Amino acid sequence: MTDYAGALADTLVEFKKVVDVNTEAISKARAEIEVLKAINAELLEACKAIVACIVDCETCNATGIEIGTKADACWSCGGVGQVLGGDDIFAAFDAREAIAKAEGR
Repeated sequence: MTDYAGALADTLVEFKKVVDVNTEAISKARAEIEVLKAINAELLEACKAIVACIVDCETCNATGIEIGTKADACWSCGGVGQVLGGDDIFAAFDAREAIAKAEGR
């Protein structure tokens, strides 16, 4: 006669091992998610500081084209029409450093 109770007990022991391994993996994943959330929050704040410092280029009046030419890109903004500037330009550079640090550069 087959020992069904013993086989079931062995199966349950193996199942518990799998559950324990998965529970540990889930805990580690949750901890990593919290770290990533913190890094993302730092990046978001740093990006907000940079965006706040983007102003229209005065050299080309935000057109991106050098004044007095038909198609040459503005030397000041590179043809984008906007540059870093404004009252808190140093915050933008601090923010760029924070982004590089958060990205591990």
